[in-house]
Amino acid sequence: MPVIAMLAGAGTNAYVLGDVAKQANLFAQTAFLSEKDDLPMPLNLTRPSGASEGNGP
Repeated sequence: MPVIAMLAGAGTNAYVLGDVAKQANLFAQTAFLSEKDDLPMPLNLTRPSGASEGNGP
């Protein structure tokens, strides 16, 4: 039973890591093209003006 849980966990981690890497790549492409062509970033990819960058409230 522990082997099955280990394999399931490893598979889930691999999938999530691959998806995060794909999304990061797409974001980087969008940011590059936005800066290159002097266009604003899409609103859904920007932070609200009052949002902080920290982890706290």
